[in-house]
Amino acid sequence: MDLPIDFHTHKVMPYYNGVYVLNHIVERKNTVPDAKYFTAGIHPWHLSALPEKKDGIQLLAAHPNCIAVGECGIDKLCVNNLETQKTIFEFQCELAAGLNKPMVIHAVKAHFDCISLLKNHGIKKAVFHGFNSRYTILEKILQDGYMVSFGAAILQEKSQAAALIKLVPPSRFFLETDDSGQSIYTIYHKAGEIFSLDQKELTAQLHKNFNTFIA
Repeated sequence: MDLPIDFHTHKVMPYYNGVYVLNHIVERKNTVPDAKYFTAGIHPWHLSALPEKKDGIQLLAAHPNCIAVGECGIDKLCVNNLETQKTIFEFQCELAAGLNKPMVIHAVKAHFDCISLLKNHGIKKAVFHGFNSRYTILEKILQDGYMVSFGAAILQEKSQAAALIKLVPPSRFFLETDDSGQSIYTIYHKAGEIFSLDQKELTAQLHKNFNTFIA
């Protein structure tokens, strides 16, 4: 049986030998991550040294192991200037479009803004990671052809993520650990309970989703 896919992680747990996508936040100096799959993006929290980071993201995003540009996006609770965030996000949308690569989105109180910019730049594939927002946002994401990734929030019974994951078609989501420290196995087990799928069925579905996403 295929091992679970951790779609978005900041740190690979030492016990885990399955498939994972390492999230690489672009810094001033970058080396290619030692990972079969990674994403690379300029995060809206980290907008210092932008000229160097623009150079870095262009090199990293073009690497064959980089499956998507991100995480990147807009965070309206962040202290960084909102217009600068939008400008850098658009730069990364243009980069992804030019490379014909999908994107991984970080959005806080800015999902509709991000969707609008993705559509303006012709981005066909994008995943809103760590989804834990309201139904109207989920509905818009799915209507416009994008996907969501759920993390440790689904372990909290009263979270929006735990309630809304049930409404997502199995072909339109991923599971992730992000920076939670939770085991991907725990998150998979909970998702399997929610969808009434055994682990083999769930894993097979998410591998199918992943292969479609990176195709």
